[in-house]
Amino acid sequence: MSTMYPADHDVAAARVSRVIDIISNQPSITNEQVAIQLIIEGINRVDAVLLVLLVPSGLSYPILRQWGVTHFPDNYQVLSESGRMLSMPLAAERYFTVALNWAEEILKLDPSQRPVSQQAFEAVTNRSAEIGCAIQLLEKGGPNALQGATFGPMTVSGVTAEEILAHRRDNTLRRAWWQFW
Repeated sequence: MSTMYPADHDVAAARVSRVIDIISNQPSITNEQVAIQLIIEGINRVDAVLLVLLVPSGLSYPILRQWGVTHFPDNYQVLSESGRMLSMPLAAERYFTVALNWAEEILKLDPSQRPVSQQAFEAVTNRSAEIGCAIQLLEKGGPNALQGATFGPMTVSGVTAEEILAHRRDNTLRRAWWQFW
């Protein structure tokens, strides 16, 4: 998987924005419910699962960097149908990179100029496994617990490596001419 998916940056940005909107409007919604909502809106199941996991993760990296984390993985892990753990490159996942770049840009802004409230941003980032781990470390080790910390790759569940790869091979987003998603 050497090219970015989805190929269309605007489609990825719109989908990332939609995930943020859904979660910020209903902070108690489960990840499964977010994925179902995305599927209802026309996003395929594989992308819906990845969006629910990759968007919070991408948004969390700049926060974690501010907290002292110095190394982030360049891949994520996903099980194959045979039960083997495989690595997939985060850099090829445009949902992740769009979320990461968006978070980096908005965190440079004065809080009053940001396009989302702090509460909305936290509602999404707090879903990331990385933030959950960081908070536990901070609670146990104090305010310097993350200085120089290294995070390993997240594990994606709900889809298999084969499903992701099959979906990537069909890299053309099949949409009706009127359908933005």
